Amino acid sequence: MAGEAIRILHVEDDDVDAELLVIAMGDAEPTARLSRCRCLADALETIRAGAFDVYIIDWRLPDGSGIDLIARARDAGITAPMILMTGLSDPAVADQGLAAGASDFLPKNDLSPERLRRCLRYTLEAHRMAQRLREHARALQADSLLVLGEDGRVLFATAAAEELFDRPLAELRGGDLGVEFEDDDGLLEVLRPDGEVRRVAVRTAMSTWEATPAKLIWLRDTTGDLGDPASLGSSRRSTESVVSRLAAGIAHDFNNLLGGVIGHLELAALPGSDAPASGRHVREALRTAERAAELTSQLLAFARRAEPTLAPMDLTEWLVGLEPAMKQLFAGRARFELRRPSTPVWVLADAAGLEQALLNLVGNARDADGELVGIELGTPGGVARILVQDHGCGMPDAVLASAFDPFFTTKPVGEGTGLGLPIARRAVEHMGGTFELITEVGVGTTVQILLPVIEPPDRLSAVPEGRPMSRPRTGTGRVLVVDDEAPIRSIVQAALTSAGYEVVLATGPLDALGIFEAEEPFDLVLTDVTMPDMDGFELAEALCRQHPRQKIALMSGYGHRALAARADGERDHPILAKPFRIAGVLEFVHSLLGKEG
Repeated sequence: MAGEAIRILHVEDDDVDAELLVIAMGDAEPTARLSRCRCLADALETIRAGAFDVYIIDWRLPDGSGIDLIARARDAGITAPMILMTGLSDPAVADQGLAAGASDFLPKNDLSPERLRRCLRYTLEAHRMAQRLREHARALQADSLLVLGEDGRVLFATAAAEELFDRPLAELRGGDLGVEFEDDDGLLEVLRPDGEVRRVAVRTAMSTWEATPAKLIWLRDTTGDLGDPASLGSSRRSTESVVSRLAAGIAHDFNNLLGGVIGHLELAALPGSDAPASGRHVREALRTAERAAELTSQLLAFARRAEPTLAPMDLTEWLVGLEPAMKQLFAGRARFELRRPSTPVWVLADAAGLEQALLNLVGNARDADGELVGIELGTPGGVARILVQDHGCGMPDAVLASAFDPFFTTKPVGEGTGLGLPIARRAVEHMGGTFELITEVGVGTTVQILLPVIEPPDRLSAVPEGRPMSRPRTGTGRVLVVDDEAPIRSIVQAALTSAGYEVVLATGPLDALGIFEAEEPFDLVLTDVTMPDMDGFELAEALCRQHPRQKIALMSGYGHRALAARADGERDHPILAKPFRIAGVLEFVHSLLGKEG
C-alpha cells in the first residue's frame, strides 16, 4: 500500500469523539480517508464487505459493545487490523479487547497524533506481514516433501506425495520409491503404477531425521510446464512455501505474544493507573516476553539446534502458575477445568518445553468445537499423568494417521503450523515420558502424557516470586559493545554503565574495527554474532590479529551457529545467549573481567 491513502472506518456514535479523531488523524496521517459508522449492526455489515484497511472501534455502542463487534468480525474470518478505542482507564476493558482479537487499543483521553500514528503503523505492518506469509503458504498444497534414510527408504512423506506417486501414504512410508535423487537440483521423470509419467522439479538438502543422517527432498509436479524456461525457478520458489507455512504459524504465535507485551506495557502507562496495577502489567509483559523466548528455544530444539535442559519441577505448582495463561486461550469459546492433587508431583522435565507442549494441546482442544476442555493431573501406578480432554468433534482415521506429521494441519492456511502435536510429543519423549492420543469422531479427543516421578529435591534453585532482586554486581573496565541492532546496544550500554563500566558502542563490524584502531585498549569486546559485512567470529579473528591477547565475548540468539564454529576449530570465545536479562549481562561481564567495586 505504499503511496496509497489508508482507508479507515471509525465506528463511533458520539459526534464529539468522532470529530476529535478527525482532528488527531489530520496531524497523524493527513492523507488517510476516514469514514464512519454509528452502530454495531451497520459496522458489521460494512466490515464484512472488506473495503477498509483499518477499523477503529469504540468500546460502547448504542446496540452493543465494540468488543463484541471485534469478536463477531473475527469469527466471520475478517483479518484486517481492528483497534479498540475506549474512554475508560480500566485495564480490564483493554484486556478483554485484546482477548477478543483487537490488534491494539487507543485511550480517548490521550489521543495524541504521535500515539495514533504509532498505533496505525504497528497494526498495519503486522497485518501485512501475516498476509504475505499466508499468500506464500498457499503454494504448499502443490508441493510434495520426502525424507529419505541412508538406505533410500522413505522415512516421511506428505499427503501431496501420495497423489504424485499414486501410492498410499502407508505404502510410501518405509518403502523404496525406486527413484535415484541426485544431490543437485534438477528435473526427473516419475513412472507411476498406472503407467502415467510425471515430470517433476526436484530440490534436495542433507539433513537429519530422528538423529540419523537423511536427505530432505522437495518435489513440484511440472508436467506440461517444461516448455516454460522459468518452470524450475517457479518450482524452487513454491517449494520454499514449506518454510513459509511454518513462518506463518510462527508469526501468528509471535504476534499474539507481542500483542500481550505491548498491551500490558500500554496499560501500565495509562493515565490514572496506580503503582500496583502498573507493576502488575509490567510483570505480565516481562512474563509474556519470556514465553516468546521459550518459543524460540522450542523451535531450535525441534530443529535439533539445541538440547532441552531437564530440571526437577513440581507439576502441581507448575499447573497452578500456568492456569491463567490457559484460561486466556478460551476467551468464552469453551469451558475450561483444571483438576489437580493438593500435594506436589515431582518430575524431571524441561519446563519451557512442557509449557509449550501443553499450550499447544489446549489450543487444539479449544478448536475442537466442544463445550468443555479439561486438564487432569494424577499419579496412577506411581507415574505422573497429565490428561488433556475435549468433548469436541474428534479425529477421523485419515486425520489421525497424519496427526504427528510435521506441517500437517486441518486448520486454515496461516492459522496453524502443523507442528503442535509433533513438538508436544518430541518434548515429552525428550523428558523420558510417553505420549498417547486417543480420539473418536463425535466423542472427542484425549491426550495422555506420562512422566516418571522423582523424589522431591532437597532445595529449590528458583527464587520465589516477589523476592527482591539482589544488588547487581559492579565493576570497572572499558567495554566495546558491537551490535547492529540499536535496542540491544542501548540496553547493554545502560546495564553496564549503571554498574560502573565505561562503554563504547559500535554499530557494526566495520565501525568496531575503526574504533578499535583509533582508541586506547579495551578490557573486553562484546560482539553480536550475526551482523552485516562480517559475522562476530570474523570480527573476533580480525581484532585478535591486531591484539592477540584481546579478551572477546560473543552474543548470539542462534546458539547452534556458535557451536558449529567451535567444532570447526575457531577460537573458543565465551557466549552470552540472547535474549538476556540485565542481571545476566552483568554477571556475564563480571565473570570475564572479575573487577568488583
